Amino acid sequence: MKTDEKVYSGSTTINISDEIYGDLQWPGVIGFRGEGSMLIGKPWGEVGLFGGLGIFDGGVGYLFGLDYHRYRWTKNGTGLKIGGQSEIDIIPQNNEWQPNGYALQLCPSISTITSPQKKLYGGFHGLYSLGRLTAIRWDWDEEEISYSQITYGFGAMAGVEFVFRKSSIQFEIDASFINGKSHVDKTFDNDYMTRDFSTILVSGSAGLNFFKPEKRHATNDGPYPKPITQLKQNVPQKITFDPITGKEIVEDSGKGEFDPLTG
Repeated sequence: MKTDEKVYSGSTTINISDEIYGDLQWPGVIGFRGEGSMLIGKPWGEVGLFGGLGIFDGGVGYLFGLDYHRYRWTKNGTGLKIGGQSEIDIIPQNNEWQPNGYALQLCPSISTITSPQKKLYGGFHGLYSLGRLTAIRWDWDEEEISYSQITYGFGAMAGVEFVFRKSSIQFEIDASFINGKSHVDKTFDNDYMTRDFSTILVSGSAGLNFFKPEKRHATNDGPYPKPITQLKQNVPQKITFDPITGKEIVEDSGKGEFDPLTG
């Protein structure tokens, strides 16, 4: 991105693998989602905001976040984007049997940069999320339980971007290996469930980007008026005549002026 250039984007992400559901195990990060974002180009990289809606097992949640990346160039001329995203997911009370609460997620990443000539890109990412949720647990009786969920892991991404004059189309696939651990506020009698897990998550996404060039300062093509200090002033000159001959006396700069009668 060029300095002060803006990019408006819309994207959809779909989980190819199953999401994490189970007995007090859901981390609170929405997988199936639609997002809108705006990025602004800076001399050092890009920064922007994003937000959207997500669907999880019949419920609806909201997400908001910050996108921050710096540009770096390798010795062979390959461009890299180094930075990441921070995100908050808010899960309202959709119904009595769905989890509700919030989750914070950090996703550092490094990836190559695309161009009209270089359409393919790839990279690596990490993730760390902390969720605080409330869910219904069925045992012999229905019971509302609060729990915390910590999830961390790493993964890889690959994609293709078709760049046009004022827009681009982007497709990406992500695969991540993650670990999770739940902490339940209450101890259950005869609790045989383990809430630690490891799994592989795979997702695919598609996006449409629109470029808005930076504003340019208006310039005049000329001609420009001369400064007022350079304009010639038409000030009438004082003319002196000889009282005897009636002829004009021409003043000579640098010499004194004499009275024609007295000298």
